[in-house]
Amino acid sequence: PQRLGAQLCTPHSPQRVEVRLGGIGPQAAGRAATVTAVGPRWAPMLAEWVAAGRVTVELPPLPPPALPSGDGEGGNGESGDGAGGGGGEAGGGQAAARVVPPVPEGAGRREMLVLGIESSCDDTGAAVVRGDGTVLAEAIASQVGVHEEWGGVVPKLAQQSHRAAIDGTVAEALRRAAVSPADLSAVAVTVGPGLALCLDVGVRKALSLCREHRIPLVRVHHMEAHALVTWLPSCHAHHAPRPHPPSASVPQAPPPPPNSPPPPPPSPPPPPFPPPPAPPSPDPPPAPPPP
Repeated sequence: PQRLGAQLCTPHSPQRVEVRLGGIGPQAAGRAATVTAVGPRWAPMLAEWVAAGRVTVELPPLPPPALPSGDGEGGNGESGDGAGGGGGEAGGGQAAARVVPPVPEGAGRREMLVLGIESSCDDTGAAVVRGDGTVLAEAIASQVGVHEEWGGVVPKLAQQSHRAAIDGTVAEALRRAAVSPADLSAVAVTVGPGLALCLDVGVRKALSLCREHRIPLVRVHHMEAHALVTWLPSCHAHHAPRPHPPSASVPQAPPPPPNSPPPPPPSPPPPPFPPPPAPPSPDPPPAPPPP
């Protein structure tokens, strides 16, 4: 409302529903949404939503992972493909559904391998980070040569460059880290703020990897990532105070022998500027006229 200005939006008109989002934290942890009704049209409806419990939403807990444990060659066919028994729930040629496992907690989080994808503006970036914050590898495809002739980022050209570079950039980051996509614990991707055309490329790549390997997707807020990157151990190592190098000893002149004449006084230093030139001699006075 404040962006519309007082001439268009007042505390009483137009009738509307305002939703304000606040709080910080990844994965919506610690966030809060405030819903306000303005005007007689929306106030009764909001009261009904509150009475029905539709404003305060509690997310259900994640279901336990139901991973397939057999190939159906024996048993009662509960987790196979139905070839070994006819009474299983997944029989009839349909494989058991696999639920994406949640992000590990506790000590297991340190051993996580997360692929990060960034495509919010004009560079395509990918990195593999371990759960303790160690960056194993990264790869960046720059678009400086694409936009320099225009004097700024052209969104459509940036999107085309992201599409051309995203697969190779991700593959190069995984290769440098010696990590297979099947070894990843999750994929993190920038979802905003940024150029919508460019964000779409990174999000689609992340979704395809998560869908293919059945791993969680971590949505990253662009500005929060800039702040939280200071927690990485590599950032601390770069900014740690460095020890001073050992100073080399300067050889000293031997002491003068006893009863030696004192050394001559040092010559005065030259003046910083050459002395100004002497003023020209005044012209002699003219001779008196003859009588």
